[in-house]
Amino acid sequence: MLFPTPLLDALRAAPATPAFEHGARIVTRGELLELIRRLTDALREAGRGPGRAVAVKDRPAAPPSRTRRPACGCTNCAPTAPS
Repeated sequence: MLFPTPLLDALRAAPATPAFEHGARIVTRGELLELIRRLTDALREAGRGPGRAVAVKDRPAAPPSRTRRPACGCTNCAPTAPS
């Protein structure tokens, strides 16, 4: 299997399990999966998909953005510098 399939399968297998913490906020695997789905849908609606490059501004809550690009088939670009 190619990335991100194993990761998405793991999120689906235990949706109530915490995926990560950001400050006092705990994000479950199910919440992360839903965020990835919404972001992937937005990329597709914007005309992005297999073979299209997407640049993403790095920030603390970046894990969903790092997963959404491969989830819709986009290639990775170097992250932009934080402002």
